[in-house]
Amino acid sequence: MLVTGANSTWINRGNLHVGVPDWTYGATAFINGGSVISSNLYIGEGTWGASNGVVTLNGGALTVANDEENGQLDISGGTLTLAAMEFP
Repeated sequence: MLVTGANSTWINRGNLHVGVPDWTYGATAFINGGSVISSNLYIGEGTWGASNGVVTLNGGALTVANDEENGQLDISGGTLTLAAMEFP
């Protein structure tokens, strides 16, 4: 998945999985100046021994939230990289 550009937005109203246990190859999501919004985000799903999910946020926004206010960001078997971040 590639979301790039200031006006680019990916909205996922369910679970977003980046890398799952039965894949023999990795999955990558790269957010470069765009926005990704998901109810839940699972990276790698390491409970089955997988370590194949990578999400890189290089500017832009990553929002994990839902109507029930219990959105889940799970990085149990993968990698979340925050690059080029600015903090006030």
